[in-house]
Amino acid sequence: MAFITRLSLRLGVVVLLGVALLFGAGIFAATQVQQDLLPDISVPAVIVITPYPGASPEIVDQQVSVPVVNAMQGVTGTDTVQSTSSQGASLVIVLFRDGTDLKSAEQDVNSALARIRQLLPPQATSSSVQTFSTNSLPILEYAISANEPLGDLAGQLRAQALPKLKGLSGVSSVVLTGAPTDEVDVTVDPVKLAAHGLTVTQVAAALQQASIVQSVGSLKQGSATIPLQVSGSLTSLDQIGKVTVTPPPGAPSGGKLAAPVIINQLGTVQVASIPADTITRTNGKPSIGLQIVKGPNTNTVTVAN
Repeated sequence: MAFITRLSLRLGVVVLLGVALLFGAGIFAATQVQQDLLPDISVPAVIVITPYPGASPEIVDQQVSVPVVNAMQGVTGTDTVQSTSSQGASLVIVLFRDGTDLKSAEQDVNSALARIRQLLPPQATSSSVQTFSTNSLPILEYAISANEPLGDLAGQLRAQALPKLKGLSGVSSVVLTGAPTDEVDVTVDPVKLAAHGLTVTQVAAALQQASIVQSVGSLKQGSATIPLQVSGSLTSLDQIGKVTVTPPPGAPSGGKLAAPVIINQLGTVQVASIPADTITRTNGKPSIGLQIVKGPNTNTVTVAN
């Protein structure tokens, strides 16, 4: 110890320089450490989401959830398989035993889905497979309110704010909560349907034959409501109203065979607002929530700033 003391006194400048270098290296290292609200924790689970537009929960369960669950039970390392069937979508959560390689498990799940693809309805073959980690939790949440209807505010946010936020470096997704959305409602007159020898189911089928790709609204006749989808080629209410409905062969209409008609001859096509499935308030005033999720391997503070 005495030797180290004498050496330090004799080489004081060198010692001070070494201390300064260590101090500087410490500061540099501290600035390079990623800052997160939570550590990146991956849950040993794979989530399978399968849309089935227009299908009831019972049909989704029988035709989608059950086949997917049966396929997942044969995946190596599976511990528990849970499923939830709702209107138009199937959610299956595959829990794996601790220590399972999630990347390999995700590949096995995709392979299992590919094997049963032909068993699923044609409209329910676009399953998405996801894993869960704390990176999927929002790093920022805002409450936005204004002296205007929430529908108008939501439209402005979707058109102006969301594209800019999604374009920022490090941002994975931006989600609105408590925001109403618009849907297209087709309301048909039962008297006009009968006059043309048609049923509401045939009208729905005519709409669904127009290259359907996504759900947009519903078809209404009295208390009956049928979910609707619209194709990428149908971009306006006028185009939807001009979709032709062809009666089945031999269908009577006023004592003669029924002729094809368009939707506008049977009822109305209009945009309706769907209330939000969540309610957000700020200081007791209705508002819209905005959540920002960062991408993997990004610095929370940098993205937030």
